[in-house]
Amino acid sequence: MWMMCNLVVMARRQQRLWPKEDFSYTNGTVMYQKLRERENELEPPQTNSTDAKLAVGTQPHESKILGVPWNKEEDTLSINFAKTLKGVEDGAVTKRKMFSAINSIFDLLGIATPVVIVGKILYSEICPRKLTWDEELPDDIRKPWTKWLNDMKKCPNVTIPRSVVGAGLTKVIL
Repeated sequence: MWMMCNLVVMARRQQRLWPKEDFSYTNGTVMYQKLRERENELEPPQTNSTDAKLAVGTQPHESKILGVPWNKEEDTLSINFAKTLKGVEDGAVTKRKMFSAINSIFDLLGIATPVVIVGKILYSEICPRKLTWDEELPDDIRKPWTKWLNDMKKCPNVTIPRSVVGAGLTKVIL
């Protein structure tokens, strides 16, 4: 929403997208389609990726919204579990590794909550047992933990559409 408002302000200020009589506040769908068609005029595509984008883990056609990668071409948000899976399975499964793996998933918007909650529940079962941080987990927790990690390997990326409004929507009443 912020980006669309920002685009509208820029379009009005620079008077280069369309004449005033062609701009309609009443039909948001038409306005959004026109903005999408002319988006490259406002923000030219980058031809090569910068070191900063690579450092934060985004591609040239991606930005981050609240720390979550946003693919501008497909208009999707995604959470990647690759960082979580890296190094967790090396050696014994400990309370420290569980805690590290669960908290390495940054998901401010709650996109991956259905996946992450399983790991958090398993961790909550360990806490009352008063295990030390580097003590190996008992089998009744280690087996479901390993299964959870293997399930995340099968689907290492959760992607959802950014827009929750359908394409056929023509009027919104608050």
